[in-house]
Amino acid sequence: MISAPRSVAIDVVRILGIVAVVACHVWTAPDWSRRALFTWNVPLFFFLSGYLWTRWRPLRVEAHKRLLTLAVPYLAWLAILLPVWLVQQIVIGDLELEDIWRPIAGGNFVGRPFSILWFVSALLFVALFYRVLQGLPLKAHWVIAVTLLLAAGVAPKAFSLLPLGIGTGLAGLVFVVAGTTFAHYRQSIRAEFVIAVSALSGAVALISTGVSAPLDLKRADVGTPLLSAAVAIAISAALIVLAERIVRLFGDLSGRVIVFLSSGGLFVVFAHPVVLWALSTPPNGTAFDFLLALVIPWVVGSGIRFTRLSPLLIGAPQAQRQKMIAD
Repeated sequence: MISAPRSVAIDVVRILGIVAVVACHVWTAPDWSRRALFTWNVPLFFFLSGYLWTRWRPLRVEAHKRLLTLAVPYLAWLAILLPVWLVQQIVIGDLELEDIWRPIAGGNFVGRPFSILWFVSALLFVALFYRVLQGLPLKAHWVIAVTLLLAAGVAPKAFSLLPLGIGTGLAGLVFVVAGTTFAHYRQSIRAEFVIAVSALSGAVALISTGVSAPLDLKRADVGTPLLSAAVAIAISAALIVLAERIVRLFGDLSGRVIVFLSSGGLFVVFAHPVVLWALSTPPNGTAFDFLLALVIPWVVGSGIRFTRLSPLLIGAPQAQRQKMIAD
């Protein structure tokens, strides 16, 4: 079976999303970052999961795929970071017995260097949960997803305190369903570029004026009920459409570089909190912190892509230099 080639446009959107995630962890306190980035940076990846969804894949196959691409790297990074963190906590005399379970529980219970683990486990859970729902019609998917989103808005603590980001996955289901819906009906949309620009402009206006409050999935904070989620969906769909226009300007070499960088993006997702932890970056970090947290993991991760550690730490097969050159 020959797999379909990766979409350069989708990989551009993935890279943009990763950059936004890193920025959010460098500047967690400033109001500007919460307004500009928090609403869409995580929902974007849930939306992409739905947009690229393979409808009739069996649950067993889905579980195996997510195990290799998400669960294995999750466990590998946890196995690496947990002993290092424990030693560091003992050395500085800050280790409490009740804190030891937090990295294991994941989700909203952890900070640096584990602060992104919730995102990976939430993606894993929501993918499996959505696969279970595939026997139902799309309308039922929307009813379930919106109900869960509203429930998270009513009882955010009940969702955020579930271990391993399960509550986050449930609250984020609406973005997966939206991505699937967009992919399904996209061919019938006319003047989609104009609509995408208008949607993005409208989203920016709603966010900048404060009408749409920031959305923070880690804490099951849904922002302005329904509106913030709709804004995140509009931004995600618009970015895909706009990226497809932009990549037409790229040459083949640029496209291959983008695909390669995106394929190792999970390393950046896992490693950037480690860099920020080592730097003791405050909630209001600097541009230098951002640069180091972005560049160091991407350079190291790009090297690891060519080693046998790639499936373990990145969830992607080992890259072959000869194949890349031939392509």
